[in-house]
Amino acid sequence: MKILTVDDDQVTLDILVAALKGADYNNVVTASSADRALERLVFDREPFDCILLDIRMPKMNGIELCSVIRSMPSYSSTPIIMISALTDQHDIDKAMAAGATDYVTKPFKGLELGARLRAASFLANTLQQKAKDNLEFHALQLKLSRLNEPNLETAVLIEPNPGVVTNLELENGLLKLQDAVDGLEIMAFAIANIQEIYETLTILDFQKFLSSVAGKILSTVDTSVSNIAYFGNGTFAVVAQRSMSARTIIEAGILSALKSEIHLSSGTKVQPVFAFAKAKHPDCWSAQRAYAGLLDAIKDAQLKCVNQLAQSKLSEYRKEICHETSTSPSKLWFLNSVVARNRDKKVLPKRVVVLHKERLVRRSC
Repeated sequence: MKILTVDDDQVTLDILVAALKGADYNNVVTASSADRALERLVFDREPFDCILLDIRMPKMNGIELCSVIRSMPSYSSTPIIMISALTDQHDIDKAMAAGATDYVTKPFKGLELGARLRAASFLANTLQQKAKDNLEFHALQLKLSRLNEPNLETAVLIEPNPGVVTNLELENGLLKLQDAVDGLEIMAFAIANIQEIYETLTILDFQKFLSSVAGKILSTVDTSVSNIAYFGNGTFAVVAQRSMSARTIIEAGILSALKSEIHLSSGTKVQPVFAFAKAKHPDCWSAQRAYAGLLDAIKDAQLKCVNQLAQSKLSEYRKEICHETSTSPSKLWFLNSVVARNRDKKVLPKRVVVLHKERLVRRSC
């Protein structure tokens, strides 16, 4: 145990060191003033395990020093034992209020001093272990709460409303269809900027945002014969009944409803960018065709989102390159050729985007 003893009287310090060695505490550091004590506390690489302070010292007394030590994070629970005369009871009370752990009175007795140190050390170790256990408990609580929080990929259950189902319920509903079902519209809507929205909003606001999107979609269809589910990654799927004459009315109504900003109760405004896809219409639906159509619509909508983001990045690079190289639009043949070659692709490789910029700058120099 490393002990710091602080007293302005050198004789008292010598007696303290001798008494501590008699109790088998040999790693003792002395300081003759509060300033010297603070220097050791701040600059010693190895922290002290226990501190003994004389109450009556010039300039900064032991009570004031005790208060300062307790304000230091690394010594907030280290045992501090005050040294006092028998007549210092009032000062002892003040020292205990300032954060002292215990006290000893002069003249010192080796056995009593050793017992006080052991008791103070045991108490400090108990408090430290309790604090450590509390930290570990709160860390575990935080970890568990984060596991329960929906991430971007989670197909969370959005706010229950007529027409809102889980993704599994929507899939099972299609798989239970009778053969030769007609008048079914299967669509998917994916949010291209969902990553940005997810990182901007709190978890609670993100869930409210998803519910608001579902509400806008449902406001355009007959909820008694339509269902919507969230599939994660900003993707919604809608299965709606329609008449043959209303094949495009449902799609147009939903897309029109999704153009406006979404206002959350927290005051946040969100402008999602949507990509739309729908299953191809067979003459009639079977369960397997309907389920496969749902998966295809979801995949197509998500791929359109990727393509939208790639085209947006290319537009940014066009502006950046024109600005940096002062090139005329006619000299951007390489960039345009990249766009043309990738127009029919679903994903534009990041490497191509980077390389086209480097080659264009080199050709323009």
